[in-house]
Amino acid sequence: MRRAIRLLFGLAMTSLLLFVSGNFALAEEQLISTGPTIVAGESHTCAVNNQGYVFCWGQNLYGEVDVPSGMSNVTQLAAGLGHSCALNDQGAIFCWGGNWYGQTDVPAGLGKVTQVTAGLSFTCVLNDAGSVVCWGFDNFSITDVPPGLGQVVQLSASAFGNHVCALNSKGIVFCWGANWSSQTNVPIGIGKVIQIAAGDGHTCAVNDEGLITCWGWNNDGQTNVPIGIGKVTQITTGGRHTCAVNDQGVLTCWGWNTLGLSEVPVGLGNVTQIASSLNHGCAVNNLGFVTCWGGSNVLTNVPWSLAKVLKYGGYTYSSLQQTSLPIISGTTILGSTLFSSNGSWDPGVSFDYQWLRNGVAVAGATASEYLLGAADIGKSITVRLRGYKYGSQPVSLESNPVFVSTKLKVSGSPCGVTDNLDVALDSSQSKPMITGNASFGQSLKGSNGVWASGTKTCVFWMSGNQAVQLVKTGTYKLQGSDIGKEVRFVVVGTKNNISTVRISEPVFVSKTVFNKAKTPTIKGIAKVGVKLSGSVSSWESGTSYSYQWLRNDAPIQGANTLSYTPTALDLTANLALRVCGTKAFYEDLCLTSISQTVQPGVITKVGMVSITGKATIPGALLTGVTTQWMAGVNLQSQWLLNGQPIQGATNPQIVIQSSFRGGILSYQVTGSLDGYQSVVKVSAGKKIP
Repeated sequence: MRRAIRLLFGLAMTSLLLFVSGNFALAEEQLISTGPTIVAGESHTCAVNNQGYVFCWGQNLYGEVDVPSGMSNVTQLAAGLGHSCALNDQGAIFCWGGNWYGQTDVPAGLGKVTQVTAGLSFTCVLNDAGSVVCWGFDNFSITDVPPGLGQVVQLSASAFGNHVCALNSKGIVFCWGANWSSQTNVPIGIGKVIQIAAGDGHTCAVNDEGLITCWGWNNDGQTNVPIGIGKVTQITTGGRHTCAVNDQGVLTCWGWNTLGLSEVPVGLGNVTQIASSLNHGCAVNNLGFVTCWGGSNVLTNVPWSLAKVLKYGGYTYSSLQQTSLPIISGTTILGSTLFSSNGSWDPGVSFDYQWLRNGVAVAGATASEYLLGAADIGKSITVRLRGYKYGSQPVSLESNPVFVSTKLKVSGSPCGVTDNLDVALDSSQSKPMITGNASFGQSLKGSNGVWASGTKTCVFWMSGNQAVQLVKTGTYKLQGSDIGKEVRFVVVGTKNNISTVRISEPVFVSKTVFNKAKTPTIKGIAKVGVKLSGSVSSWESGTSYSYQWLRNDAPIQGANTLSYTPTALDLTANLALRVCGTKAFYEDLCLTSISQTVQPGVITKVGMVSITGKATIPGALLTGVTTQWMAGVNLQSQWLLNGQPIQGATNPQIVIQSSFRGGILSYQVTGSLDGYQSVVKVSAGKKIP
């Protein structure tokens, strides 16, 4: 019934009210936000233009499109069933529209707000201290923010339902509120999450590898993530459908397709923002223009006065973080390939490259690698790196220069040539080549290339700038000392007493990987107070192991051995064992067992319960006694008359009352302990004459 009423609201037609603010302009670069600048409520849409003003359109059942006057420099928005909220660049919140549960009554003392999100009939904000505050409709305990969230960096409330999710700085998701379709039961093993989205009865998350996980209500396939959508940078959840944008700006939608919600319109261009509702969707392209589809015209007709949407909205950090300049690697000689190392950035950042020769951009040199040609000899080469991420201003950095020559400096060449080798610029046919897996312990094979008839060749291998002594063959087994270095195959051809040096492209040597590692297992059933043991198969000989028990994917302090006994803190949590293996010249590897949900423990030692004393006349004293129980168990006494509790009779002793005559008196003891199932023991009955 609730959905039928909401759908009826969504299809109703009301007049469209457009709010056009003043003409004060603010540069886009000043309006960086950590939340969306276009949002879709139940039956309306709101967007911030590139001057920082809010426009809303759609059905106006509760005043949700009546934008208050006086708002400017808005950086992000939120939309619920029938209310809207905006956040400005000073961290101030404005809400308007339906207020039947106080959802638009912004509380005092919020601090500087950094994000706002709106649910069906409630509102939540995140402040700059990482704290969450919610108000409005409190059914399902929505406004009771759970403890232990950590430093929250993102919020998402269901505009069509009654649950909300928070993402903390460690990439862990917490959800609370209505759970009729398990929409708040966050799956384990979804990785480090960078964005969350709460729908009506389902929830989705994107991890730092761009992979999506969805859970909850799936009647229309809204949690069935399609294959091949690419590395996702943004996700949004409608009532019964889901949409995602990949790092190429391509939009994909799936799930409920009534009104064509899952059919992406053609001609959107490079999509940068998306908003989904119960019965319509909208997308913003990289030029800031909006397209909406589904629903009625009043929902999909974007106001012409909106112009461009503020382009830097999004669920990410307000500015990209990086700690080092890009670094050029590779040998700076003619015919060699240079590579750009990006340095350290925020997760999820995409990159553009531009190579420069003496400070001037080289036409077409826009890949992460660059082949050095004759025009580069004697010149300085740099790479300009542009990092960009949805919701953040792009950042451009340029590397330090390298200088190109025809001379290869090599120490200890064993083929009778000087250490300062003059390398020939060769065709691809004549260039030596390396094949094989460039990791520790593997063998590489070098091929000489094509030489003129009668040419005598001598070959050797280089690791970094050092010739590998005594390896004058076409095969080389990689050593630990090669890790992190470039290895090349060098061929010296001599004919008519003239020597020519040709050199292969480098291969970059990495550590090898564990091939024998298997996922650990847990022996035993996870119950409070019952010791669990981990089982680990033998990895490669010489591997050193470390162990860490996890509670809901978070490390348990001090639990770093193969065994662990769950405590009351673990009750209903998911326990898993993570095993990490290390070995010289191997890539570190961590594997995590399948988790177990911790069940209540069993009180293993239960005392006997009995009654002492003679019950002959009113005023006589009876005493209830019990023998020893398991250590730590709390005992509660209760006297029973004919099997029913006697009010106030909770002490081990009781005085016989005249009203007890003819009845059967018994003594009950309840043993309880946090995390354990309570045990009730009742004595044999004593007849009161």
